[in-house]
Amino acid sequence: MEVLPAGSLGQHWPEKPEVPSHILTSFLLARLRSIATASATKLGYREFEPYYISTPLQNRDSGPVSVSFEGWGSSLSLAISPAPQLLQTLLETGEHRVFAVGRCFSSAYRDGFSSAEELTLVARQIDTSIEEVICFSETILRDLLQEGDTAVSRVTWGADQWPQVPVAAMPSKEIDTPRIEWLPEAREDDGIHHAIFRIIYPQGIVVAEGDVTEWSSHVRIGGVTVHLERLVALLSPTRLAAIRDLGAPTERLRRA
Repeated sequence: MEVLPAGSLGQHWPEKPEVPSHILTSFLLARLRSIATASATKLGYREFEPYYISTPLQNRDSGPVSVSFEGWGSSLSLAISPAPQLLQTLLETGEHRVFAVGRCFSSAYRDGFSSAEELTLVARQIDTSIEEVICFSETILRDLLQEGDTAVSRVTWGADQWPQVPVAAMPSKEIDTPRIEWLPEAREDDGIHHAIFRIIYPQGIVVAEGDVTEWSSHVRIGGVTVHLERLVALLSPTRLAAIRDLGAPTERLRRA
């Protein structure tokens, strides 16, 4: 399988070679958003629409942003991730599984595949386990990259099982299938337990990651982030050349 370098998608769209690669990337991200939303909903998660701009008092988990629009009439802040809003939703509504497909402005995710406003699927779960959040992430990734119009090598992503290894045991050589790396559960000084995982493919690229925090024997909160922009680089050039309408239902694309 060829892994496309960032910004090279336009080279694999023969009918419209003049279209800038960032526009093609936006079309692909829209399709990935659609598949991710359907997949998470099918797994029993309630979709949440996050806000991004608010007054500082409304959003304390935010960073500064300069807004040149006097109509708002007040200082505004930028919500750097949907994650805090999802956690608040769990705590205040009684929901157990929520997700959002939205923008992440955190500098923690800057790399050669992610933009300054990276598109991610973020999920939060209550009363969960590290095994459950890993299963959720793996299911989302399989659905994203095995759909008819976004499929990549089935030898790579279609393997019955992806290997799970401790982070300390991860190899430095290239890998030929996605790998789930995990850190054994650790106990902090305050008695809180943490378990962490990430899914790697290709070597050195984290396509999904998450954790479970056990606040007490009765309260466990899990979190997952799936990096949709990083997945764009994994799309097969052959499939990209065959796509004509990225907004079409999968069934119609398969018949095309």
